[in-house]
Amino acid sequence: YLHGGAYVVGSAQAYRNFVGQIAERAKVDAFIPDYALAPERPFPAAVDDGEAAYRGLVAAGISRIAILGDSAGGGLALVITTRMTAAARESSVPKPVAAVVMSPWTDLALTGDSMTTRAGHDPLLTHDALEQARIAYLGATDPKDPVASPLYGDVAGLPPVMLHVGEDEILLADA
Repeated sequence: YLHGGAYVVGSAQAYRNFVGQIAERAKVDAFIPDYALAPERPFPAAVDDGEAAYRGLVAAGISRIAILGDSAGGGLALVITTRMTAAARESSVPKPVAAVVMSPWTDLALTGDSMTTRAGHDPLLTHDALEQARIAYLGATDPKDPVASPLYGDVAGLPPVMLHVGEDEILLADA
């Protein structure tokens, strides 16, 4: 499970109870890595950490891995799913069995129409807050780089993906 926090806040510790509830109900084990946060460790450090966590689980003998996340962690989950799916085609790394994302931040270019059409309804996020987080995370990197924004990536061959989002969220178009 890759936690949310716009790539600038959040921790595995903060998500233990929430992810524990998911794992208990799904009757599976769960792992929540801490990944690099900006501005101290900007892009692509979170991606590198997410991939290292996946490869570490594989090295520990785990071969059936679903990748979950919310908000920025949802976008990161989709990036890692895409990267590990590609790696599975080229090596013995097992392909993820599924991805589940909630309110994923998939477009760091912030181009989705829900950024404005849902702005007055979203109780948590604002365009300005996401823009500040994007700047801290990406710096001068193109926000349409598919390693930063999975919306612009190649989804061919991905495992099943389940998306959850509320109709009043500014990230609705991202989902």
